Amino acid sequence: MITHDPQKITEELRNHLASHDRSFCFLFGAGASSAINVAPIPKAGAKRQYIPLIPSIVPLTQICKEAASSLGENFSKALELLENQCETSKKDVNIENILSLVRSKIDAIGPGEKLLNLEKKDIEKLETNIRNKMRFLQKSSLP
Repeated sequence: MITHDPQKITEELRNHLASHDRSFCFLFGAGASSAINVAPIPKAGAKRQYIPLIPSIVPLTQICKEAASSLGENFSKALELLENQCETSKKDVNIENILSLVRSKIDAIGPGEKLLNLEKKDIEKLETNIRNKMRFLQKSSLP
């Protein structure tokens, strides 16, 4: 029977950290950046608001959808179609799956064709808009 010995684990970790010729690393999960609050310190007596370093998938999806919709009604309708495709294929409606569909549409569309009622250059514009929004969020959240 295998048992967990916390004292042995602690000693091994201590020995590993004490050795100068051994390297080590820490692996952080995908949600670690969402746990970091970058909201400014409030005035005395006020509650600090929560602004994550990088939003989790649900708020990030909403932010990217708003950015894409700002391009116009055709892009809003295309986004709705992409969301419907996610639901039809039983995938979560999030920015990762939407962006994957956008990229597959770019690969699939030919000259003079339309997908999502958009031409290839417009689908590429949609992808660029989403990616730029995510890039801007990452840059603006850094100190």
